[in-house]
Amino acid sequence: MPSIHAYTPDNREGFLQTYRDNPHALLTITPDEARRITDVIINFYRQHLEESGMNGYVVGLSGGIDSATVAHLLVKAVGPERVHGVIMPANHTREADINHAVRVANDLDITTNDQALFRDRVDGIVDDLTELGEPVDDERTQRVKQGNVLARCRMIVLRDSAKARSALVAGTTNASERDLGYMTMAADGLGGVDNEALYNLYKTTEKDLAEYLNVPADIIEKTPTADLWKGQTDADELTFPYEVLDRVLTGVQLQLPDDSIADAVSAVSAEDVKQVRERVEKNRFKQELPPHPEF
Repeated sequence: MPSIHAYTPDNREGFLQTYRDNPHALLTITPDEARRITDVIINFYRQHLEESGMNGYVVGLSGGIDSATVAHLLVKAVGPERVHGVIMPANHTREADINHAVRVANDLDITTNDQALFRDRVDGIVDDLTELGEPVDDERTQRVKQGNVLARCRMIVLRDSAKARSALVAGTTNASERDLGYMTMAADGLGGVDNEALYNLYKTTEKDLAEYLNVPADIIEKTPTADLWKGQTDADELTFPYEVLDRVLTGVQLQLPDDSIADAVSAVSAEDVKQVRERVEKNRFKQELPPHPEF
């Protein structure tokens, strides 16, 4: 049975039985599948670049698995001389993340920006822009607002670098983040990037692909974070780790009821599944073009 990325309504029954027996099985890929996916993404990057008439790609390097995987795929597709990595730490960014980002760039022999300059300047810029906005009394909402400003500052720098180099901005959003709406509009989400190669791969599946691509193991296994404030982790923001969420999202994709998903994924209740499903529906707009009238 192939992984869930190959699911269609026509082959639903086989997927349903596998899901009931072992939902994780639908999220793993073999080396042969990883090779096929790699080839598809490489061809996608090459074709989009050729059709765009641009010179290459820029990609934000966070030190995490998503950007590392994308960087490896870009280099395979167009060569290191046509890929530029942009490292954008804030003062709260963990040194390990910066070191991992630098390591990816060095391993792939791609150029990078002056990350120390970005780190020195960005917090003050974020503070100034946040003050120009509208403050709220709720501490968490204000923190999220400020995190969104940081995400958009990072995209400003990415797009500026892309303009200077006549390059495309490669997105790093995976299917888990896509479904849950775990991205910032006009930043790493819609309106920020030029393409998304990982958009149909859940985080769990992406780990297998990253291993196939020889992304360093300590990057693959590190705790995921959007790095929008000190101590932030994806699991804290999303309630569950990706290995649990991906199994729930797979059940949602298979159109199973909440209680059936909860039966297959022992770590969650039917109420938990309902909340995940509601989040998916609430954030669906982040995958769509803005509403507009037809004339």
